[in-house]
Amino acid sequence: TAYGLTLNNWRFGAKWGLILALILDTTLIFTGLLFTELKIPENAINTIIFQLFLVGFSEELLFRGYFQSRLNEVFEKKFHLKGFVFGWGLIITSLLFALAHLLNPFNPLIGQFDLDWVAGLITIIGGLFFGLMREKTGSILMPVIVHGSMFVYYLNPTVPLLAFALAWFINGRLLFRVVSYASIQKL
Repeated sequence: TAYGLTLNNWRFGAKWGLILALILDTTLIFTGLLFTELKIPENAINTIIFQLFLVGFSEELLFRGYFQSRLNEVFEKKFHLKGFVFGWGLIITSLLFALAHLLNPFNPLIGQFDLDWVAGLITIIGGLFFGLMREKTGSILMPVIVHGSMFVYYLNPTVPLLAFALAWFINGRLLFRVVSYASIQKL
């Protein structure tokens, strides 16, 4: 339970996680098509399975389940934002999440010193949203579902930053509305 491996509020987390994932993916597909041509790679099924079941779960378990939970034990939750209560644990975890993705192409062993700045920007925003979902539900289920749905990006990795910005904006607005609804329903 301390690390978000709980089924508390599982109906809420699953329902709204799927809705947010659907909206995020739909937004990415349609805004991506405005700027690029959709090209589905040969390994699409492998990518979907890998993202849904391995990446989404393992990264959320590590970042929101372990890091955020442990940092929340050290730092009090003193911030309030539209129905969310959180602390420095969420912010630091989001920065670590972004740093991990910023360093994706970095490999000094083969002389590759590149950084993926777009991934860093995208994941800091995603990390904040995933962390807020974790704080509200007490579970990593909702962020696992939304994070796992990011396979859409890997099917069309030329989606521009603007498409992600629009997708996160729409999801952020919906997330805050969902939390307002959940607060009324006494989640």
